[in-house]
Amino acid sequence: MSCYLLARSLLKVNAARPGAAATAGPGPAVATPPWLARARELLALAIALRPRFAAPYVTLGATHILPDGDVAAGIELLHKARMMLPARTDIAGNLVYLYLRQRDVVRAQKLVDAALVDSGDEEALKKARAAIATFEENAKAKQLLSKTRLTPAEEARAKAWNAAHAQKLREELANTNDPAARARIEEALKHLEGPGTAIEYNKAVATYNEAVDKANKRDYAAAIALLEDLLPKVEDEELKERVKALLDRFRQDAARLQQPGE
Repeated sequence: MSCYLLARSLLKVNAARPGAAATAGPGPAVATPPWLARARELLALAIALRPRFAAPYVTLGATHILPDGDVAAGIELLHKARMMLPARTDIAGNLVYLYLRQRDVVRAQKLVDAALVDSGDEEALKKARAAIATFEENAKAKQLLSKTRLTPAEEARAKAWNAAHAQKLREELANTNDPAARARIEEALKHLEGPGTAIEYNKAVATYNEAVDKANKRDYAAAIALLEDLLPKVEDEELKERVKALLDRFRQDAARLQQPGE
């Protein structure tokens, strides 16, 4: 019980601090703050000392909905918790979210229908349905842009062609003194090597998709930062509008979950 209560205290005190749950690391990784690692250790110890005590399973499983969480471990813990506390809607709600982290929308919806629709807990049902709707919107956002991206082979060919063509243009530029010809060549080089190329568009889409992946982990602070950095660099008008719309939605989702997003 002491291990459990100390872990609960660590979680309660630190969760009140904005951005305390996890910090963005290099690439897709998310760093676990020391207090959270310690809380998980204490909860695991509480389970080991008293395996039939349900509360540590619930709390430890819930920590895995955080951006750094181990989805498989969280699902296993919450399944055990549900067996001991089948009426707890918060357990079902957290499981729904973890299923979505596994991209298993069917299983998430089945759990909503089985455990939450007739539970009488309207708030838990609303949150679970909102989580599914958000996941589906994110999947749709990525799918719409995937149709316009180059395949890796196409991108490699485009890079090779761009490099060869740019080299040819630079040679022509070095061999001409005609102002009109130089201006035309410089404009062609600018277009070829500038941010409006298909290769740069691919990079922008990759960043967009990375932001969606972080939002699916509820790492809204990192997702919003990626989009805010991307937005002024995008020249394609359609993509720019999609980035703006996604950024607005992520800010709303972050506010709904009371996570930092500004």
